[in-house]
Amino acid sequence: MNIITDLLNELLIFFRINGLLDIIHTGNFHALLTFEGFLTFISPITPFIIVFEVLWSLFRHKFRKESYKVPFLIIVVNRILSRLIGFSVLLIAIGIFQKYAIIQTYLSWYWFIYGYLVYELNNFIRHYLTHKVRLLWCFHSVHHSSEDLNSSITLTTFFVENLYTEFFTAMFCMLLGVQPIMLFAIMIIDSIWGAFVHISEGSIKNARLGVLERFILTPSHHRVHHGRNPLYMDTNFCSIINVWDVIFKTYQK
Repeated sequence: MNIITDLLNELLIFFRINGLLDIIHTGNFHALLTFEGFLTFISPITPFIIVFEVLWSLFRHKFRKESYKVPFLIIVVNRILSRLIGFSVLLIAIGIFQKYAIIQTYLSWYWFIYGYLVYELNNFIRHYLTHKVRLLWCFHSVHHSSEDLNSSITLTTFFVENLYTEFFTAMFCMLLGVQPIMLFAIMIIDSIWGAFVHISEGSIKNARLGVLERFILTPSHHRVHHGRNPLYMDTNFCSIINVWDVIFKTYQK
């Protein structure tokens, strides 16, 4: 019985629906009108993109289990290791660095734009270094090891990389004044888009999004990032908005 309970808990954690179930259980649906409630509502989108892609591939008879075996194994191993460590590096880093912020921000739409640009700069610096520093590449190469892209690849990372990524992200964003709740919102949005940009060729053929290609990084752009072509190596490091790739000349169509 304990094993079944643990498995159910792990499924709830994977689908990120614990918060929604708490709201349903308590009947406090007004919580969904708050910013925290909104984050609780959108959090499950990432795992549901992965499940939808698998079901869509099965429906179209294009499912290849070889494309998912290693990513799913890494996801499970990462989850086991996270349970063993049992603390959040992200929260620890927020607690350490928030008081040293060099700029004061507030929860408003214009500060959210600032916060996202700061987050993207953090993402660019960290991601660029993982490709250029040999030791960091040894960790990050796990994410690039798959021969076929699919949405589960967004969760296919080495556990050590997850730790220093969360620490660096929190440190960088806190020092530049990003509010913690704003950071959580940005990270959730980033994870949702991350699942989408890794979507498989079988699900979306060329993965171009028309005029949006000029302003954001689409699945087509991210396939460039995962490519082995000499022209594509070490390009498109940003997550959604390609501003820092353009500024630092690492943007590639």
